[in-house]
Amino acid sequence: MLQWILKKIFGDKNQRERRRLWPTVEKVNEIERQYQSLSDDQLRAKTDEFKARIEQARKARGYYELMEKARRYQAALRSDEAKIE
Repeated sequence: MLQWILKKIFGDKNQRERRRLWPTVEKVNEIERQYQSLSDDQLRAKTDEFKARIEQARKARGYYELMEKARRYQAALRSDEAKIE
């Protein structure tokens, strides 16, 4: 009985999850409306803008240095494995 009352007040797990996600859904829908109004050329420009933003963030966060470090580490591991065999 208590569980039934709580479910009526707070909803089941799916209802709570939908309530939690609804603000995100509204934001996505708003962005979709904005993008639907763009021409093909404007969409291509947005794609270029996103690529530039991703590249800028990668540089700012040291992505390329980390990838180079990982390549050197992998090369060293392969070298060590070759010495064992």
